[in-house]
Amino acid sequence: MQENFLIKANDPKIGYLQAETVPHFNVWTGANETRYWIFQVQDNKVTAQAKVVYTQQNVFGATTGGKEIYYNDKVHSDWTWYWNVRNELEKICGNKIIFIEKEVY
Repeated sequence: MQENFLIKANDPKIGYLQAETVPHFNVWTGANETRYWIFQVQDNKVTAQAKVVYTQQNVFGATTGGKEIYYNDKVHSDWTWYWNVRNELEKICGNKIIFIEKEVY
């Protein structure tokens, strides 16, 4: 899969696919980072979400906190994990696409 994403969930009957990276420790945030692309096809429209989930764990391995950040075309141009998937999706769809940013607190 492109940009080291692995398909973790899919259901062709409802038009759903979730791809994610293997979690890795981000030294800048001090948290484990997992990148996600989530796609849904409904009424011939594709909805896509790009997000990063940061989770923190204690010494026993229990998750103690975290946050989700959703991304859109405002991300830096060197974030290949976003741009390569986004641009390929636009090619597949054959139309200009727009991503919506959402922050969860």
